Amino acid sequence: MQRFKEDELADSGAMLLGRTTYEIFAGSWPKETGDFADRFNALPKYVASTSPKALDWKPAELLKGALPEAVRALK
Repeated sequence: MQRFKEDELADSGAMLLGRTTYEIFAGSWPKETGDFADRFNALPKYVASTSPKALDWKPAELLKGALPEAVRALK
């Protein structure tokens, strides 16, 4: 499983998250250490939410407008 997650992370250029998942991850990942955590925490995070809250786990950006168009613009 660890090898799979490391390969998955190596192939990732960013994260697309809903607000709830972002908040769950942001509550724990910034405290983690090590190579995997450092790479995971450094990934850009794009958050889909209609009820914006502070995005303290950086780098993070709130997607604006309709989700399909916002995701297309990321590509």
